[in-house]
Amino acid sequence: MELIKIYEYILRVFWRSKNLRIPYIILLLLAIALVILCFYIQLQYNYSFDTLRLLVWPIIIFVVFFIYISYELTVKIYDHNMPEYLKTYGQGLCKTYGAIILCLLTLIMIPALLFSAFAVFLYFFIHAQYPPFLLHLLKLSLLYFVLAFSIGGMLGTAMAAILKSRRLAVYSLTLIFLFLNTRATEALFRTPYLLFNSYGGEKLLYNIKDFFTIVPLELGSTFEVAPLYGFPMEPYRWMLAVFWLLFPLTLILYECIAGKKKKMILAVSSLLLLLAVGLFSLRGSTLLMDMRTTSFVIGDNMYYTEMGHGPAVLAENPKKFAIKKYIMDFTVSNELHAVVDLTVDNPNLEKYDFTLYHGYKLKSISTADGKPVPFVREEDYLTVSPAPDTDRLVFRYYGKSPKYYANCQGITLPGYFAYYPKAGKHEIWSQVNNSYVFDLPSTDSEYIVSIHSNLKVFCNLEGNNNSFQGKSNGLTLLAGMYSQVADKLYAEPIREDAPVPNAAMIRKADASITEACKRLQRSPEPFLIGDRKIFQVPRTFHLNSQTESAVVMSDHITTDGIYDGKNFAMEIMQAHFNQQREPVFSSCYLSCLFDSLNKNDPLVKTRMNHVSLLKELDEFLYLESQVNSITPEKLRTLPEPEIVEYSKRKQRYDEMFLTTHLKTAYYLFYQSPCKEDNLRAYFDFFTSDSKEHYLDLAEKLLREEVEHADR
Repeated sequence: MELIKIYEYILRVFWRSKNLRIPYIILLLLAIALVILCFYIQLQYNYSFDTLRLLVWPIIIFVVFFIYISYELTVKIYDHNMPEYLKTYGQGLCKTYGAIILCLLTLIMIPALLFSAFAVFLYFFIHAQYPPFLLHLLKLSLLYFVLAFSIGGMLGTAMAAILKSRRLAVYSLTLIFLFLNTRATEALFRTPYLLFNSYGGEKLLYNIKDFFTIVPLELGSTFEVAPLYGFPMEPYRWMLAVFWLLFPLTLILYECIAGKKKKMILAVSSLLLLLAVGLFSLRGSTLLMDMRTTSFVIGDNMYYTEMGHGPAVLAENPKKFAIKKYIMDFTVSNELHAVVDLTVDNPNLEKYDFTLYHGYKLKSISTADGKPVPFVREEDYLTVSPAPDTDRLVFRYYGKSPKYYANCQGITLPGYFAYYPKAGKHEIWSQVNNSYVFDLPSTDSEYIVSIHSNLKVFCNLEGNNNSFQGKSNGLTLLAGMYSQVADKLYAEPIREDAPVPNAAMIRKADASITEACKRLQRSPEPFLIGDRKIFQVPRTFHLNSQTESAVVMSDHITTDGIYDGKNFAMEIMQAHFNQQREPVFSSCYLSCLFDSLNKNDPLVKTRMNHVSLLKELDEFLYLESQVNSITPEKLRTLPEPEIVEYSKRKQRYDEMFLTTHLKTAYYLFYQSPCKEDNLRAYFDFFTSDSKEHYLDLAEKLLREEVEHADR
């Protein structure tokens, strides 16, 4: 009863204080306005994840407000010198703090429940009918609203207990806290790497930032939320939320309790901090959507291009062996843990080369009977030297990729990615195209796969209960807010930027491929979808790669979205092209082949002269050879006049790049009297293993046309 009386008294104090009441009323009005704005956005665009992102985006402002409210409410007992008086009564100070915390929880729950109610309302408004999405929204409400606002209240109360009336210190810490929870840190935290090439310095700063991040989707983030994964809610984020509730509580208890118990509270507080830091350091695979050097967005680009880890040119890789069979045991917790037992078809080699992404750390390689096998690792490549007649090797490893994540919230492990050992040395990233390289085996392997995960995993092989078996040239695993949406079609049920894939789209795609191949006078069989399974991967895959619109494997296809049958057919056809192509040029080629050009494009409508186009192409190819001959290391050693000359050539090259590609493609494949022959010539080039530059063929075709016209 005494606690209730103190609680009622604290509420009256709050309401009578203009510096607390008026800001709180303004905050409630802003919360209502935010919900109305979000509902309007939903009505306008009908994209629930963007609506929810807008709702979550300013949450840290509300957290900071509750720091202010809780501090100013609590510090009143120190402004009026009440603690010593309260300590004379049995647990008087503890009860007062308890009443303050109850009061704050009351104030916090009003906007928290408002936002939570809107999130749940949105589920029914869009007729989602997908229970995992509803569960995701309930977790979102708890972590992003209820716990985040409560943390703000606890931090403000703790700062009042420890710092008392030192407002300058309190508000300085609050501003630092706000700064760490926004994208404003980017320019400062990337400085160690950008100026001093200090990867470790940047990593340390971002680790500090992550530890203090209360709202995982930070203020200022412009990256979309992937419907398969949803809003980041990995286990370590819940651990941090609990820590930021309990740690301030121990500081408050330290202020309330006297005598020897203070030491015990201090010990508990220190233990909590050590435990939180320890668990935080083991967070594993997480979705990092920012611009740090290990993020989803630029992680691999930085690793292979800027940091120079990837080979400039991979040596010829003649096929010496293939993998007949994989027996895989995967455990997906905070990251991927794997035991892969593989059987090679040629046990008589002295050495075997494998490709395994560098983010996976090898614990051991052994024979089937457990004998260690020596190996050498260099980034993505393993050279294994087993005893003669060894046909089975067992790899034990764990780790993660910044893009192809595997944790308790989601799994995106496509079959073209080396998350398990693949025979031979294969390039993973192309510095030329700034995209991933897909070098799939020409033959199928047998797979027996067991996955231990809290998620239901979808796979291209047959099976159930996260156990799968079958033959393919790539193993794809996907999990999260993911489902089978039709026969042989798998996608995110709550993805609104693209229609849910259906059989009619697939029939339309196959019909478009057949029609295009008829025009080319080539067989359509290798390009038809047939009975392959189709897996839709997150659209965010295109953020850092231009080669993942569609990837075709022997028994399935992955795609970042099926928008209509004809476009999907073009993506499938492009997936069969060799990677000596350039995306702009090959896309124009396909638009002409599939008759999907925008005829109103001024460049398409402009009649081009093949003679002047040939001169322009010759100039471009010359500039390209000059620009590509200068490496960054060589550029630093050039005298100033040559650097100026190089800069002029580079500028001219950049200016010509897009228009030269477009004009060349539009002329050869749309305007030229030899366009049908040109289409066939380039189709044969794109589907061959030719190492010739794709524009060298264009120059040859144009030159032949000019010479023919001169006769």
